[in-house]
Formats: sequence, structure tokens, C-alpha cells
Amino acid sequence: MFGFIKKLFKYIMMLGVVLAIILGGMFLFLKPSSFKQEIVDVIQGSTGYKVEIKGAMDWSFKPEFVLHINDMTLGTVAEAKTVHIYLDPYSVFSDNLIVNKLEINNLTSTLNFNTLDKGKPSKRQITILELKLDDATIVYKDEETAQHWSLNKAQVSTKNISINPMGKPEDFKVKGQLTDLDSNLTMSINAIATLDIDKQNINLDPMTVEWEQAIIKGKTLIAQFSSNPTISGEISLEALNIASIAKLLAPEANNQPTPSNLKGLVAYRYTPDNLFLELTDFDLQIDDGSLKGNLQFTMDSPAKLDMNVALTQINMQAIYDVLALNITNPVDFFKDMSMNAKITGNTINFGNTFLANSINADITADAGQIQVNPITLSAYGGNHNCSIAIDLTKVIPTIKFTEQTDNSTLEPWLKLFNLPNTITGSVQSKIALEATGN
Repeated sequence: MFGFIKKLFKYIMMLGVVLAIILGGMFLFLKPSSFKQEIVDVIQGSTGYKVEIKGAMDWSFKPEFVLHINDMTLGTVAEAKTVHIYLDPYSVFSDNLIVNKLEINNLTSTLNFNTLDKGKPSKRQITILELKLDDATIVYKDEETAQHWSLNKAQVSTKNISINPMGKPEDFKVKGQLTDLDSNLTMSINAIATLDIDKQNINLDPMTVEWEQAIIKGKTLIAQFSSNPTISGEISLEALNIASIAKLLAPEANNQPTPSNLKGLVAYRYTPDNLFLELTDFDLQIDDGSLKGNLQFTMDSPAKLDMNVALTQINMQAIYDVLALNITNPVDFFKDMSMNAKITGNTINFGNTFLANSINADITADAGQIQVNPITLSAYGGNHNCSIAIDLTKVIPTIKFTEQTDNSTLEPWLKLFNLPNTITGSVQSKIALEATGN
């Protein structure tokens, strides 16, 4: 009895070897081009996009079963120079096709979420255990939100992708050159991305961005990326040059600010639809000084600014230069802006000129009326209480300025205005000034 079973098992093993030789011979002598249409049908049926293979096809068997495809297009979405599909040969004829690894090189893809031509995929399930993109160019376009981005020289990898039904893949590793096609802003990005297709969310954590010799690290969440995107996160800035920011915002300007290093921590939220920017609990260092606070700014008209900022040992020259480059017509800019701001500071300078040991100011603006009241200064050995009122609603704008000075030393004031140092002492004064003009 046992002898019979042993012989039967031997015959079965021999039959298996013969079948393997026959099947192997079929794959060896048959060119995959003979099955091009079948391969196209499988890819097209699984993705829902029209597939065209323009180049040669081949397969290899050592050390793995690999199908090689050249010059393949996927609808209007993507075009790849070379595609290497590492197949599980036992799954080729099953309802669940298993791809051990999918390598796509020299990919060019345009994602226009307003005009996707996705069709109806078949019910065949496909599992991709590992996906690698190398030297890819991925362009994102959304005409409704006017967002145009390009990821160049990209390397992307992930694992465990399920198609039909679409499953949630593991985290993506993304590396490449990210470019805003509207402003030509280009930066290097290296991040691990988590994609949630149902919620339309992309989470980048951790993330490293390099731009203009600056390094930005942190995490970013892009929510509802194909409808009403919101970008938020926490980042740390390392030695970002303020002059580089000014050059980016106003590249046509002849005069650029004196370079000043900016670094620190920022929590932010930005919505492109209404150009809304929120900075929460930021702690920045500008050269040897610090700038802390909160800010909300709606850049779209009508502009609105709410902020609470504390300054310590700050030279206002660089900040002023950046604002001056981008606000070419202050009257028009502030006429349509509403503002609520509170500013406190210690040791404030402007260029090489000392301004104040301490400052406190409340600023409000609405419908062309700007009030800076009160302003309290401790400077030049004395105390100063000031107010500024600006009316931009008139044909010719008017400004009113009042100041009350108590025990201010004369010598630094004479030096400030380049007057001869012939008078010493202190002064108490009241000043009221009204002026008109543009």
C-alpha cells in the first residue's frame, strides 16, 4: 500500500516538472508582444484609463518573472518610458493579480482634477506589493483654485497598494524638486507622505524642504487637495535669508533689503482660495533679535489683518524694506484694509538709528481710517505718549500726530537730526501736527 502511494507521488512530481517545463517553454518562446492586446486590456480594465503601448515588450525569468514595457501611455494622465512589472506567476490567471514590485522610470504625469478621463474599471483585483517611481515628473493642475505645481526629478516609493477595491497604501517616500509653475518658485522636498483618498488628505511627516540655502523642517497636512485645499502644519526655519524672501515676492525690484537671517518655529494654516494665512505662536529670531506672537491675514480684497506681536532687540529696517517692496501704493493698500494689531517691543532700532528702549502701540484700521493710539515710548531718557490718525477717505489724505514728551534728553535728538551739539539738558513738550498730501 505504501509502495503504491510512493509511486503515485513520484509520478505526480514528474508530471509537475513536465508541466513546469512546458509552461516555461511557452513563456520562453512566445513573445509578450503576441499578448499585447491582452496586457492592454488587463491594465486598462484595472485602472479605467485608455492604455497604449508604443514601444517594445519583453519578459525575463531570472531571478524573478518580470514583464518589461517601453513607452506606455495611460490616457492623458501619464506616460512612462520604461515599466518593469515583477509578477507572481501563479496569480496571472486568478481573480487577484499580484504584482510583487512595479518599477516606473522616466514618468511624466499631468493630474488635472477638473478634466480627468477616468472610465469604469473592471472587477479584477490587483495587489501591488511595492511601487517605485524614478526620475518622474508629476504636474498638478486645478483651474478652479488656480493651483499649478510640478514635482520634477521625483523618486516615489510605497508598498501594499490594492486596486478594485482601492485600498489605503502604506506611507509614500517622496523626494524631488517642487515648483510653483505660476511663480517659478522651486524647492527641494524630502518627505514621508500619508495619502487618504477618501478624505482627500496628504500628510507630510516628517518633511524637509530646502530653498535658497535655507532648510525648513516639520510636518504639513494638505486637506481636501482636489477641492478646497487647506495647508497647515508646524515648521522650523533654519537661517532663511529675508533678502531672499523679498526677491521672491518682488523679483523686479532693483533695491533689495540688506540680508538678515530669519530662523525659528512657526505653526501655520493657509487656504489658497481666499489667500488666508494664519501664524500661531510663532517664535522667530531675526539676526540677534526675536519676534513672537500670532497673526491672521486675509490677503484677498478686502484685506484684513489681526495680530499680536512682541519684539525684542529688533532692527526694523529689514521688515520695512520687505513691506516697501510689496506695497507700492500704500494709500490704495491701506484704504481697503481692516486691521486690529497690538505691538509691544524692547530695544527697537531702524538701520543704525536707535528708536526706543520700549514701545507699546495699538493699531486699528477700517474703511480708510487708521488710528495708532495710544503709542507709549521709552526713549532717549524720557517717556513719550503719542497718537497718529490717518484719513485716507479724502481726495487728499490727512494725518494728525500728537506727542507729549516728559524728561527727554536733548543730546540724542540733536544727533538723530544731525544738529550741532550746542545745547544740553532735558525737555518737556507737547506737539500737535496736522499734514495733508500723498
